Amino acid sequence: MNFQNVNLNNLRVFEAVYRAKCMTTASKELHLTQSGVSQHIKNLENTLEVELFDRVNKSLLPTEEGTKLYDQVKQGLGILSESISSISQKETEVSGLVRIGMPIEFGINLVIPQLVTIGQKYPGMKYKINLGFAKDMNDLLLNGSLDLAIIDDYKMDKKIEVKNLTEETLHMCCTENYLKINKLKPELNKKFYESLNYVVYQEGQVVIRSWVNHHIKRKNLNIEATVQVMDVQAVSRFIVKDFAAGVLPGQVVKQLKKDNHKVICLPESKKVLTNKLSLSFIKNRSHNLVTQTLIDELLAI
Repeated sequence: MNFQNVNLNNLRVFEAVYRAKCMTTASKELHLTQSGVSQHIKNLENTLEVELFDRVNKSLLPTEEGTKLYDQVKQGLGILSESISSISQKETEVSGLVRIGMPIEFGINLVIPQLVTIGQKYPGMKYKINLGFAKDMNDLLLNGSLDLAIIDDYKMDKKIEVKNLTEETLHMCCTENYLKINKLKPELNKKFYESLNYVVYQEGQVVIRSWVNHHIKRKNLNIEATVQVMDVQAVSRFIVKDFAAGVLPGQVVKQLKKDNHKVICLPESKKVLTNKLSLSFIKNRSHNLVTQTLIDELLAI
């Protein structure tokens, strides 16, 4: 017997009739006519080629085959009902896991506090957070490992939609003692910035070169990166130890000064360099309610 030949409505009617042991009672429960219920049972018996009930003195007595079928049908319909209820619940309740990527420094200092606030508003919302660079987020979004990501200035794949969130200022920093040790006088020119040694957190000194090009309009400077690290906090540690100069976000500079570190911002042009931060996710992808809610909340901040 091929299962595709079995009408699922017949099974639903059979389950109700078996449970009630009466077609009249089952017809009322199912909002069907008694003759309609009788026809469903007859069709099922014809399909299975077995008798499911014995008709004795106007009573329905399940046969052995009927009892065996009922046990399986009851379990199957129960599982199906639970699955449908679970799906329907997800459409009305903000509950579930969101996989989100973000830059290390900005994520820890600014995004995570916002996630805490949003999570308090939606207790069923859960997070799986991946900290890293925008290039990593690009790949993780494309392969389905992330639902959304917060990125800085980076050209994402054309399949990814990008929406502006905010921006942070970037400053070239060192300590006063670093300048004294190396007998340097801060000036906004090529000679001064080529005389510094730098701590960077991306290959190719991308951020350093972007800063220098923005402020002194020079692309081919001889920049020496003494140390390459994984995040902005590591950059700041080398700076406060009078070891090198490096680019830091404005909020990090503010915190270092608050902690009484003798950090200074080196000369720059009037127009401050900013790093745009954006929310990204796969274009035209249908999001579940919890992911869409988080997207809406982040864009509203």
